[in-house]
Amino acid sequence: MKRYWYEWLVMASSAAFSAFGFWMFYSSPAPLPESTLAVVGTVESVTVTRRHSRLNNIRFTVAPGGQRFEYPAYLANAEEASGKLRRGVYVEVRYTRPDDPQLWELRVAGEKLITPDAAYASRRVASYMGLGLGILCAICFSFFLVMHLRRNAP
Repeated sequence: MKRYWYEWLVMASSAAFSAFGFWMFYSSPAPLPESTLAVVGTVESVTVTRRHSRLNNIRFTVAPGGQRFEYPAYLANAEEASGKLRRGVYVEVRYTRPDDPQLWELRVAGEKLITPDAAYASRRVASYMGLGLGILCAICFSFFLVMHLRRNAP
């Protein structure tokens, strides 16, 4: 067993990544709900997060209510949004889930940056990537499990 510790490590990590990938797929959002919430105001603060010089997400707050939103990089026009979202710019936001807002539509200075259809399509692509990750890791897990069982068969 000590000799093949890496197999156990690969199987455990494959199972974990597989579960995560399938969770990403099954937790993908439904199409735009009938009722969305809207907030109109000016941008109070903007934080752009980058990893390895690539855009990760944009967090911005809309005044006067102080509502915080996150614009993830997998949504369409994220780079354009990072350039146009500045303090004091007029925005119109449509979202769901008031406790943890999920952005569905964003207009910055009257220009649409994301539409509900584009937001849904982007989220579906991300969920299919999760499904692919889950399937790939499940195959890897199965391969190492069969290899281990064959090696230790009586």
